[in-house]
Amino acid sequence: TQNRLRVHANDTTNLLDGQVLLTVKTATITASASGNTQVVAAVSGKKIRVVGLAYSVNASVNVKWQSATTDITGLFYHGGQGHGVVIEASQGWIFETTAGEALNINLSGAVAVGGKLTYVEV
Repeated sequence: TQNRLRVHANDTTNLLDGQVLLTVKTATITASASGNTQVVAAVSGKKIRVVGLAYSVNASVNVKWQSATTDITGLFYHGGQGHGVVIEASQGWIFETTAGEALNINLSGAVAVGGKLTYVEV
């Protein structure tokens, strides 16, 4: 599978995956418990492809993303309050879940993490 999506006629609410028109959706990232917190619920038969990600942390914590309980990223190491990540895929996606699995954020400690992500279902 190629990691390529493209803008549909300068329309930021839709992306094209080949000939398939995908609607861009958003989810709020709100987590403060150690371990998994669901960010996007599972969609039967669909993968969740993250195309944009922005979050910050309130204290030192390590963050990773999971498809249900399987790691789909390595650790993002954050040394303190205000650290964070901003990633926008220019053509394609950042990471994706396995079809039919929820997208979870996993924290190494009980630290407040907040932000937003954009995604498509494929």
